[in-house]
Amino acid sequence: MRLLLILAVTAVLSAHECVDRPCSLAANFSADVQGEKDNRPETWGSAGAVVKKMTFRPPPGYRVRILRAYGDFLAWPIGEVQRGKFAGVLFGMQSTAPDGSSRADWAADNCFLYVQHATNGAPVRAPFEYKTKDGGLLEMNAVLVLKMSVWLNDTGLPIHMEPSFTLVYRYELAK
Repeated sequence: MRLLLILAVTAVLSAHECVDRPCSLAANFSADVQGEKDNRPETWGSAGAVVKKMTFRPPPGYRVRILRAYGDFLAWPIGEVQRGKFAGVLFGMQSTAPDGSSRADWAADNCFLYVQHATNGAPVRAPFEYKTKDGGLLEMNAVLVLKMSVWLNDTGLPIHMEPSFTLVYRYELAK
């Protein structure tokens, strides 16, 4: 009986090729964000964000570890920008663990990729390559949060943002 159980478990796990070995996937998301008037101290213009969620399907009892994230983040205003006007843009990857940090001010323990740039009308490209193996462990819900934001946007225009990336990841036994 024990041998049958071991064989059944092995068959299930072998169907999950990413258990304890790297796999990869590629993805692309986009959003157009203008934001709302930003009233926080020391800010101007508008700020806003869009969140997309990617849910992995590891076998029961396993978690997802993102080992590497690489690609690029593109952004450009939709329309003509008046001279001297700018918008900041951001792309981040994080787990669904609580935001903020228990270890440092002005930090986020759950964020393992953070890319920013600024545009004054011309398209901008921010290439990135991060080895995230030490910080890329997702929660048991296996959800990767992808966040695109605009801030200090005084262009008066929505900003098109588009990250294209490849993830290298593996499923590892939850501890």
